This record gives sequence, structure tokens and C-alpha cells, in this order.
Amino acid sequence: MLSIEATEAIGELNKSVRQLNWHLFVRNRRCILNRLLLENARKNNLNASCRQAARRNIEKAVYFHRTLSTKDAFFNLVWMDAVNILGVQLYNKLTPKDEPRTLKNVVERMRERYRGDSPHEILSALNHELSLLGCVNEYIGERNTSENNKWFSACVAINGTFDPRLIGELWVRDLLADESKQSPAGIYYIEDGSHRALVYALNLVFHQTAYVPVNVYWCRSWKHIFSWAEEPER
Repeated sequence: MLSIEATEAIGELNKSVRQLNWHLFVRNRRCILNRLLLENARKNNLNASCRQAARRNIEKAVYFHRTLSTKDAFFNLVWMDAVNILGVQLYNKLTPKDEPRTLKNVVERMRERYRGDSPHEILSALNHELSLLGCVNEYIGERNTSENNKWFSACVAINGTFDPRLIGELWVRDLLADESKQSPAGIYYIEDGSHRALVYALNLVFHQTAYVPVNVYWCRSWKHIFSWAEEPER
């Protein structure tokens, strides 16, 4: 049996190793995030000079990694405001003007307005409706929305093999003033990860899975990555 002194020494050693591993973990996480952001900038078809500017901004920006340990916190994330993606008709069903837009609010409206006994049935119905709306828009000569018409097809695909342990980090920011007013319970706006978050929320309300804490990357603004991103007032 080890002496008390030896046991305490081993305990201190393990503590030091954990602290070292934590510092390495944080440093590696930042490196991984930078690579992800640079890859995203490349996919956004930025030219060479813009990519260099994006690299400088990525390295200069401040990010925080946080864990949403409770289901309530996750449900209080604010979903996208995207009439250009959903079209006016679907937009008004899911995110009516001046109505709260948290994940909880959005999935509740989905269940109220679409018949279905599972996330797959709800998402398939949304996918079908958005495709039809897109065809009508193109027929009457509105802006081509072929990519947006497929928005919910990505949700259907994610749901097909959904595992909450593999959801990955969501990218979030603080709420704008009008977003805070519109969604008083909201905590962060989802800048990237709206498909995954929506599928997860639906699976939770249909009791298809237990809640597994979600990790998020917070940044004040993601405008250095996404040209459409908003920046909250200081």
C-alpha cells in the first residue's frame, strides 16, 4: 500500500498533468477553429487578398468556447431570420414578424402547423413545401432560389443519421437589440449550425433522444467569415 506522502505526490502529479493537458487542449482548439474558419472563407470564394484579410481578422478576433449544459439553454438559442431562404409564406408560418424566434418557439410552430409523428415527417413536409414554393417563384420570374429550395433537404439528411454526440460546435453571437426585444428568452443567435440545431431541437421535442450538452463558439461578430453577418452594438 502506498504511503500518504506517495499518494499525495501522485495526486499533485495528476493535477499538473490535467492542467498541462487543459492548456494544450485550449491551444489546439483555437488552432482547429482557425483552420475551420479559413476553410470556410475559402469555400465562400474569397479572392487571395480577401482571404489574407480574413486570415488577419480570424487571428485577431476573440472567441470563447462555452457549453450549454441544459436543454433549456439550448432551446433558448435564437434561430435564423431568413425570409430570403424560406420565402414569405413559409417564413410567416415558422418565424412570424415580431414573434419569438427561439428554437423552442420555432419547433413548437412546426408541430402545430405540420402533421407528423416524427422529426422525419415534419422535415419532409417542410422540404416538400419549400421545393414547391421555389418552383412557383422561379415560374413567375422571381430571383432564382434553387439552392435555397433545398434548405430543408439538408435537415432531412442530417436527421436520417442523427446522433446528438456528433452535432459538433455551433457558432453563435450576442443578440441584436431588436432580436432581444423579439425573443426575450433568447441567449445567443445561431450564426452557423442552423440545420443541426433545428434537427436536434425536433428530436428532443419528439423524445427521440436525451439531451447531450451542446458546445458553442462565441464571437462578437462573424462578419469576417460571413458577409451577411450582423454585429451587435457595443
